[in-house]
Amino acid sequence: MLSKKYKAIDIGLIILFLSSFVCFLFWVLGMYVFSKPRYIYGHNLPHSGEDTFDSSLLRLNTLDKLTDYCDSVQATTSSYLTYPDVVSEAIRRKFYHNYSYYHVYNNAMGIFLSTLTGEGSMAVVIPDDIVKYPFAACSQQSIVSMEILKKKGYPVRKVSMLDSVTRSGHFAYEAYYDKGWHFFDTDQEPDEAVLRKYNQPSSAFLVAHPEIIIEAYHKRDDPQLSKRLLMSNKLGPVNKFPAPNAYLFQVVTKYFTRLGFLFFLALIFVRYKIRKERRNLSGLATVKRKEIAKAFS
Repeated sequence: MLSKKYKAIDIGLIILFLSSFVCFLFWVLGMYVFSKPRYIYGHNLPHSGEDTFDSSLLRLNTLDKLTDYCDSVQATTSSYLTYPDVVSEAIRRKFYHNYSYYHVYNNAMGIFLSTLTGEGSMAVVIPDDIVKYPFAACSQQSIVSMEILKKKGYPVRKVSMLDSVTRSGHFAYEAYYDKGWHFFDTDQEPDEAVLRKYNQPSSAFLVAHPEIIIEAYHKRDDPQLSKRLLMSNKLGPVNKFPAPNAYLFQVVTKYFTRLGFLFFLALIFVRYKIRKERRNLSGLATVKRKEIAKAFS
């Protein structure tokens, strides 16, 4: 019975090793063969033209590069723009709206496991990975913005919304400076000139003055939807990453995509050594018993 159990464990470890090695090969292919981002090699998503998208910012493909860009703009921009204003403008230009997902060439282990966890677990939440794409959803744009601002010492919090009529959701954020909270929506891109008339107000101020919401979102197809969304907003805790479970899942699966095969190979080697030691000990015990039996015969 035990031998069957041990065989099942051995077979399972071999399957896990082979699977993780396949994931590693996909990662190598992604690094050295299909090294261009997904949006270039066959998964290009159309840009509607409604967003303030600037393809020249594709070069800002790490969080540090994007932060340095914001720093340089802040150093040369007009004094009326705060640093959060600069970050908001940069994110508007860096991304157009669409979800960015991991794919088999950069997180194969996650892709395989997403058949169990759902496709949503592969929507990128690691900030340094989001910026590798030209498109990002509202939550992803907010995550990047919040990370940059947190690095600069600004308290931030998420603003989540759900429209009870259409059941559509939305995600934005607030930053704290000048003794108050200020609302930013880089994805739906309300009219900044309108918001700046009111000193980039908080979501609470906008909820108290719904006519400003309609004025700010006048370029959207349905400003009433924007109003309903903001009226439903819920504020998250200060400086807390908005998707901790997805972040952990993606970090672990990326690690196992690259190095998981070594982990399972080490387990196989350890089990082999233990079984070998047991066989040796068993053999010595058998010899010892025979010697004792021979001595008393």
